[in-house]
Amino acid sequence: MAGHVAGRSRTEALSAVTDLLGRGTGVSVDLFGELVHDPAAADQVVEDYRELAPAQTERGCRST
Repeated sequence: MAGHVAGRSRTEALSAVTDLLGRGTGVSVDLFGELVHDPAAADQVVEDYRELAPAQTERGCRST
């Protein structure tokens, strides 16, 4: 199994997800924020993650 980094922004990642799904490739989208040490930055990572699933749905991607 080959790994793929879809992008450094939500826009880049969603574009890659849409492309891969269009080619029949299953995807998993993860946003971890492993290198975040500041509590405010950690809160932003959580908010970004919460916004990711609805953004995928808006593009026709199915989230499970």
